[in-house]
Amino acid sequence: MRHLFSGILLLTTVLGLSVSSKALAQEANQAMLMLQGTVAASANNQFAAIIDPQKGSYIGSPARITNQSFKISTNLPAATLYVLMIGDPSNQSSLKYYNVFLANEQVELNVPEGTNEVNVTKGETPLDFAALVQQMGPEFDAMNAVDKAKQSAGTYNYNTDSLDQERSKVVERIHSKVPVYLQSHHSTAVAPFLLNLVWPLNFPLAELESWAKMIDEKAMQSDYGVALNDLITTEKMLGYGQKAPAFTQNNQDGKPVTLESFKGKYVLIDFWASWCGPCRMENPNVVRAYEQFKSKNFTVLGVSLDKDKGKWLKAIEDDNLKWTHVSDLGYWNNAVAVMYKVRSIPQNFLLDPDGRIIGKNLRGEELTGFLQKVLASN
Repeated sequence: MRHLFSGILLLTTVLGLSVSSKALAQEANQAMLMLQGTVAASANNQFAAIIDPQKGSYIGSPARITNQSFKISTNLPAATLYVLMIGDPSNQSSLKYYNVFLANEQVELNVPEGTNEVNVTKGETPLDFAALVQQMGPEFDAMNAVDKAKQSAGTYNYNTDSLDQERSKVVERIHSKVPVYLQSHHSTAVAPFLLNLVWPLNFPLAELESWAKMIDEKAMQSDYGVALNDLITTEKMLGYGQKAPAFTQNNQDGKPVTLESFKGKYVLIDFWASWCGPCRMENPNVVRAYEQFKSKNFTVLGVSLDKDKGKWLKAIEDDNLKWTHVSDLGYWNNAVAVMYKVRSIPQNFLLDPDGRIIGKNLRGEELTGFLQKVLASN
C-alpha cells in the first residue's frame, strides 16, 4: 500500500490542507494524544517521535524506547496524517518512517521488524484509516498503475484504448466501495478525508453531497470536513455543467471585454501570468491547441494575474499568444481570479457555446485530446 500512502501525503499538499485550523486547535486544547507503541528489540535505546510532514518538525518531544516500548503524550494540532519516526536522530541511517493517521485520543500500535507499516490495535482514527487502506488501497494502487501506463503512452486521460476502459472499471469499483466504507466509518476525520481523495474522480455532485451527509458532524469540523464543504460550495458554482460566472475586464488597450461576448464559441479561460514559470512552460501547448482548433469554433481568453503591464504585454508577444487577453493588474487579487477561486496557476476552464463548464485544468496532450473529442463534429 506504499503507493496509496505517498499519494495521500501528496494530496494533503495539493489541497492545501493545513494542520493548524482554528477549529482543530480548539479541539486539541481539550484532549491529548496518548500513544503507546511496541517495537523490535533492535530499536531499544533509540527514540520514537511524531513528525509534522508539512513542516518537517517534531510534535512534542521524542520518547526513548526501553524494553521494546515507548509512550508519547502530546497535543496534536489536527487529526491528519503524521509520520512516526523510529531510530536515533544522531544516526540518519538508523531512522525509519511510518505514516499514521492520528487524532487526540488513546492509541496503541506495534511496529514489526522489517516492515514499512504499523499495526494499530487501539485508536478509532488510525483504525478507521487502516480500514480505508485495506478496503480502498488496492483500487488506488490499480488507478496509479493505469495512470502511469497512460502517461507513458503519451495519451493521458483522453484516449479510448483498453487503458481507458480499465480506468473506468477501477473508478466504478471505488464508486461502489465509498458508501460501504462510510456506513461503518463515519465518525472520524478519515471519512471526509476519503471524499477529498475521491473528489478528482468527478462523481456527481449530488452523490458526493449524499455521502457527506453520512459523516458525523464532529468529523465534518475537521480540516478535511471544512475542505470538503468548500469543494462542494465551489462545485455548485464552478462544477461541470454549471454556467460559468459572468465577468467584464479590460484588455491591453483598456477596453472592456465580457465573457458574454464569447457565447456561441468553445472558449478556454486561461489563468496565467508572465512571472509564472509553469504558465510560460505551458503556453506553447495552449498555442498549439489554439492554432489547431481556432477554425473549429474554439478560442482562448487569457486572464493574467500580472501586476506589471509592461511584463504582461512582453510575455504575450514573446510567447506568441494571439488570442484575447484581459487583466486588472491586481496580481492574486485579480477580480476574475478571485471570482473563479483561483489559488494556483496555470489553471483553466473550458466552456461550451452555451457558456457551461465542460473541462477544467486541461494541459498538454490532455487539452489537445479533449478538444479533439469535443470538436470532432465541427
